[in-house]
Amino acid sequence: MQYYPSGLPWAEAMIPSEQPYKYNGKEFVEMHGLDEYDNKARWYYPAICRTTTMDPLAEKYYSTSPYVWCGNNPITFIDANGCWYDFSGMTNEEKTAFESSVDILKGNSMFQRLYTELEDSPEKYSIIFGETAYIDEHNVDGQFVPYRDGGGLITFLSGKEIDGSVAAEEFFHAYQQHNRNLYTGGEFNREFEAKTFVTLLIEHICVGFFEGMSDFQQNITSGVYGSNDHNSLVLYNDTFERDYLKFANIYANYNKTNNIGDYNYQRNTLIPPFSLKRLFNF
Repeated sequence: MQYYPSGLPWAEAMIPSEQPYKYNGKEFVEMHGLDEYDNKARWYYPAICRTTTMDPLAEKYYSTSPYVWCGNNPITFIDANGCWYDFSGMTNEEKTAFESSVDILKGNSMFQRLYTELEDSPEKYSIIFGETAYIDEHNVDGQFVPYRDGGGLITFLSGKEIDGSVAAEEFFHAYQQHNRNLYTGGEFNREFEAKTFVTLLIEHICVGFFEGMSDFQQNITSGVYGSNDHNSLVLYNDTFERDYLKFANIYANYNKTNNIGDYNYQRNTLIPPFSLKRLFNF
């Protein structure tokens, strides 16, 4: 088959006896002159590059008409099910690597809850492979950049295999953005909270050798604050919060003294780790 950019089949190529699954592998229904694609969540009318019903996730794309297809750019983007379009630019290999990494993390109930909340958020959180920040003479493996009005962009370094701890940390930074209104009561070091989350999520992992971080990790993984069963964590208590504030500020002061990282690594912590508290249901 040959198609116009919108997916409309060329008239001279239309043969009724052909199998009906065409553009994007979706069924093209010609009965009674309908000429639309059954694309699961919505029907798509390629003659005008529009759908005949509203996008069920329209609230995630306020700047775009709920009837447009692939963000008005069907050459670049793909809409696999009528609900959302893929603008990540990932290759098939990158998609496989990303999905494999996330599927493993979803085996943990805390990460599953985090991921579901981001997925259901009215704000838009995007994931791409690309160029990341250049720090200490190399590109970081992953980074999260928040959008000013909510949502944000997770970028994994192109050509680099996704490490589970890197993915967990960047998704947690997105979760902090999701809960940003909770952090208005005082200064807070989000890097320390994210690395604490990775420690809780992936047992005995070392996500930082900095002063304060390694000591706090040791307390967590050795069960000082309670059960270390990550799927039914009975951990968050007064002792944990007191030590959290103590070690978070040791971490920040060490980074400031030794000029490690940027402002996000060097901020003090004056308020509790609210994103962790939400995941623990406290």
